[in-house]
Amino acid sequence: NVKTGAVERLSPNNYLLFANAPLRHYFVFAAHRLAMLVREIRRVSPDETISIMGHSQGTLIALLAQALLMDKGQRCADTLILVDSPYSVLPKVT
Repeated sequence: NVKTGAVERLSPNNYLLFANAPLRHYFVFAAHRLAMLVREIRRVSPDETISIMGHSQGTLIALLAQALLMDKGQRCADTLILVDSPYSVLPKVT
């Protein structure tokens, strides 16, 4: 049934991609730029407190920037504030 199939595709429990989307390379570049900014602040003022706030896709950029810094053994931001991330690491609560 075509109508039932359309409703199932739009269901909030269906996580399948049903449209083409552009590549998200700019998110990776943004994370590298943010990591570079943190490194520069640490170079100029090593004892400065750094707080980063990310909203929606910005939460992913902030987390990736932290991972990039950690991967190189560098000091990360002191505080991350993540608001309305599009993904969750917690189980779904109904």
